[in-house]
Amino acid sequence: MNGKPLRYRLEPAGSFRLYSVGRDGADEGGDPAPVAAWKRYSTIWDGRDAVWPRLPAPEAGRTAPVAEVLPLVQFEDAPVLDVIETLARQADVRVQMDPGVDSRSFPLVTLRFENVTALGVLEAVLNSNSLVLVKQPGTNLVGITTSK
Repeated sequence: MNGKPLRYRLEPAGSFRLYSVGRDGADEGGDPAPVAAWKRYSTIWDGRDAVWPRLPAPEAGRTAPVAEVLPLVQFEDAPVLDVIETLARQADVRVQMDPGVDSRSFPLVTLRFENVTALGVLEAVLNSNSLVLVKQPGTNLVGITTSK
């Protein structure tokens, strides 16, 4: 991207990271996270840096870790953005908001769910506010954008 050689970095576990700077020309240390989390990551050029090799797709028959089931999730007259932040922290996901979401006005959230996952409640809150959760494969990064 910038006319210079690819970068090679040895990782702590003995693996390596081979990457090029991203479209902006800035060296982000081999960060493959999408520049905009609310957009789908479809090629290596969608990341902050272009990293090789890409993470493999999950193997068939392999299951993701089971999310913790929470006995009770309850909010009363809570601002939507605070609810999103709280549930994201509980679900162990990093959230990046589409800039258009921050400027919207939302009704206060009052809800009560039993025996649910934080991510499940987060998706329900987003859905009820015409928002969408975009998961980034192989990371704990999620984007939040408006549904179209």
